[in-house]
Order: sequence, then C-alpha cells, then structure tokens
Amino acid sequence: MLKYGLKMWDQNYDLFSEAVALFNDARIDFIELYYSPETLPDYQKLALLKDIPITIHATHDFGFREFIFKDAQLEIWRNTQKLADFFAAPYIVVHAGLTTKFSDWAVNLRQIDDPRIIIENMAAYDLFDQKMYGHSLVELQEIHSLKPICFDFEKAVKAACSQNIPHQLFVEQCIKILQPFYFHLSGGDKDSPRDEHLNLWESNIDFAWIKKILLKLAQKKKIYLVFETPKIYDDLNNDLKNINYFKKI
Repeated sequence: MLKYGLKMWDQNYDLFSEAVALFNDARIDFIELYYSPETLPDYQKLALLKDIPITIHATHDFGFREFIFKDAQLEIWRNTQKLADFFAAPYIVVHAGLTTKFSDWAVNLRQIDDPRIIIENMAAYDLFDQKMYGHSLVELQEIHSLKPICFDFEKAVKAACSQNIPHQLFVEQCIKILQPFYFHLSGGDKDSPRDEHLNLWESNIDFAWIKKILLKLAQKKKIYLVFETPKIYDDLNNDLKNINYFKKI
C-alpha cells in the first residue's frame, strides 16, 4: 500500500481545517508535521489534527554536530518528543546532519535515542555549501546499522551527482541494501549536487521511474511517501498539485 503524505509545519494553524478536509476526502493519507522550535506548539489548535495519522520531522536546525551536550538543543528534542507523544506518532524523521564520522554520529545519537527515530539521507552539500554526513552508500549503511532510513529521492539524486555515479544506479542500490519504507519526494536538477526541493514539474528527475519503484515496494509492505514541494500562498493547493501530478504520471 502506497500512502501519500502532506508536509506541514506545526505552526500552520490556518491550514489545519483544509488538511482535515483533504484527509476526509481521501486525497491524503497522513501528515508529516515539522516541529518549529521558535515558539512552543499550541496543542489546543493542534488537536484539530488528532484524527489524522501524523509523523514528525525534527527541525532542520537540529544537526547532530551541534546537538551534543547543549542544553538548548536537548530542550528542542524534548519538545519534539512531546509533539510526537501528543499524536502517538510512530516515526520522528531526523536529518543525518553535519558530522563527518560515524563514531561521532553514533555518540550524538545516544544523546537523543528514541525508537521512533528514522534518519534522513542527505545531499552531499546543503544550501550553505557545507558537506553533509549520510550522502554516500557507505555512510548510509553505517547509519542503517543503528536506525531505519528515511529515503529522500531528490537528495539521493544530488548525492549521486556529487559522487559521479549514475543516479538511477545509486538509488536502486540504496533501496535494495537499505530497505526503506518511508520516503520524501521533491523536484530538482539531477545534474546539480545541491539540495533544491522544487515542484515536480520543474525537475528533470524521472518520476515515472520512481513511481514504478514505489508501487513495486508497496505490493509487499506499507510505503509512506511525503511530498516536500514548495508551499505557495496561504493554502495547500500547490501541495495537492504536486501530489496529483505524481499520481497521474
């Protein structure tokens, strides 16, 4: 079964009613809720989403290198866990971060270890040209020895570009070896090594090929697919356009 997920932020209070309507109309199957640490969540408003299956994405600023031994980051993590508890979320997606050695990464993981954590693969470079851990298959296998992988197709294509590996070969190897069940999808330029997160129709990535992979996996197990495409204006129309674009391929 292939489940279609909508990406939202915990502060998107004005969009919650629209999201509930999409779920009730079976146009989405779950929501991945990103925790924004700038302000504490309003649980009274968040309760509107309680009837929808929810997964949690930890803040992008929650890099493993910055995390270790810092009380402020520990507080961010505790609030992330609290949000996951509120929704009984089965998964918390965490970026692999900036750490460059597995031994350091593993030490940092022990600071926050939670059975719900799944670790997202990275592009080789972020928007600030910082090299990311978790972009090569070797690094992802290291991570996978401790935690499941959230497999971001666009980031994987970028990682393949930086390693001069054909992206289809890299993606297929990763899926075969890592056995992910939780995926992110967005558009981008397959010939650039840097993360982008564009609309699907702005991309030169072969989404028909990706859909074929996911549908094959979904014959045997439940597959989660979150669309990390741009939000435009103050509604969910662009999210839905990307979901429908993929469904019609």
